[in-house]
Amino acid sequence: MNTLIRLPAYFVLFVLLLSITVEGKPLFNYIYETISPATQYAQAKTLSLFGSSLTTSKVYAKKLFENSVPSVKKSVDERIASNKKKGDDLEEITPEEKKGLDNLIKAH
Repeated sequence: MNTLIRLPAYFVLFVLLLSITVEGKPLFNYIYETISPATQYAQAKTLSLFGSSLTTSKVYAKKLFENSVPSVKKSVDERIASNKKKGDDLEEITPEEKKGLDNLIKAH
């Protein structure tokens, strides 16, 4: 409970401290002018690293997707021809066998 009161109090104190004016400008502006080049450099480096890692991730994701999809798809004619070839291997059922199968189905 004590830290719940301290934290906002420290924050308000910190903001008030940075708002103190020295020679017509807040103290924050002086600190910003000093730290600004370093923060801009850090931001630029972070963005370039993030950009390069994002580009690399895109390349790997594209390769992964391209490898998961078959490169050649069968045409409809090839599928029909392959289905006909599979059916040719089956035996023809004689009328007597068909009647026997029908009787088995009716019995059960």
